Amino acid sequence: MLAAALEDFTIIVVDLDTRTVVRKFQGHKSRLTDCTFSPDSRWLLTAAMDRTICTWDIPSSRLIDCFQVDAACTSLSFSPTGDFLATTHVDYLGVFLWSNKTLYSHVSLRPLSESADVPLLKLPTTVGEEQEGLENETVLDYEPEFKSCDQISKDLVTLSLVASSRWQNLLDIDIVKKRNKPREPPKVPKAAPFFLPTQPSLNLQFDLSETADKEETYNIRMPADLQIISGFAQLLHDASETNNFQPAIAKLEAMGPSAIDFEISSLAPEGGGSFDLMLLFMKLIESMLISNRDFEVTQAYLGLFLKTHGDLIASERQLRDYIAKLQSCQVTGWESLQSKLFYSLCVTQSLKGM
Repeated sequence: MLAAALEDFTIIVVDLDTRTVVRKFQGHKSRLTDCTFSPDSRWLLTAAMDRTICTWDIPSSRLIDCFQVDAACTSLSFSPTGDFLATTHVDYLGVFLWSNKTLYSHVSLRPLSESADVPLLKLPTTVGEEQEGLENETVLDYEPEFKSCDQISKDLVTLSLVASSRWQNLLDIDIVKKRNKPREPPKVPKAAPFFLPTQPSLNLQFDLSETADKEETYNIRMPADLQIISGFAQLLHDASETNNFQPAIAKLEAMGPSAIDFEISSLAPEGGGSFDLMLLFMKLIESMLISNRDFEVTQAYLGLFLKTHGDLIASERQLRDYIAKLQSCQVTGWESLQSKLFYSLCVTQSLKGM
């Protein structure tokens, strides 16, 4: 196609194959200065000395956009991708770039009537963009930073932010340790004596009878008065007075799987703990179940505790009675979660069937 500007301020589009005029556009009120096609040849943009820039839709033969500028446009050109329009203007040495809004958002391209008002637009300037950017930055500086609450509602189950590597394998910690254990213990190199004994003979031979391998075992026993409880056990003792288990929970969540297994194993009397410590740990689990927070971590800690001390809990009446409270809290929490899960599944299946 070929676009030609005529002296009567009209533009015609000629089909070069058939050599006929296929479109004729009129609307400018002064001499035309330049025209250009869009990359897909769907639009024709024209500029005239009446300071207007018009966009014509070739398939519908309608005017779909028109605006005025402060200085008449002398030349215009579309970028190869159609995202920018470059223009030059009278008394301006620079090239001005206009962004194609139809590429970034939906724009209604309805035909414009002859009586439609032609808006006056300012030429693009970098100064204006910088000022607008500074204004936006000023507004953003005063906007408060959004912080998500730890728990939206106590009726909802809330998961923790603890990495899954710290709790996911707690029930299989014995298998993990067995796999990571070296097949052969490290061998300590034997220290050679300063004077090596020799045997009486014509040839030089060392006497190694006294340096045979001897296994020596050392048993170190610590008096009961010098035994020191761990930091986690101390936090459990402090929680018995304040009824605030949050510091102990935070301490436990910061540990790795091996440290958690050691702390829970040390709660029993044979591990340096006591029945009171085990009862305090059960109260800690109860508080976590009631709060509905750190749901998956709570289940992992409770599972490891029951796996490690199940036989001892069954033989101790005080612990056996308290485990019934934990069972009640566990059943209540699971029934609430189960009803919400089933409701969500039913709604999802119903929507799929529509």
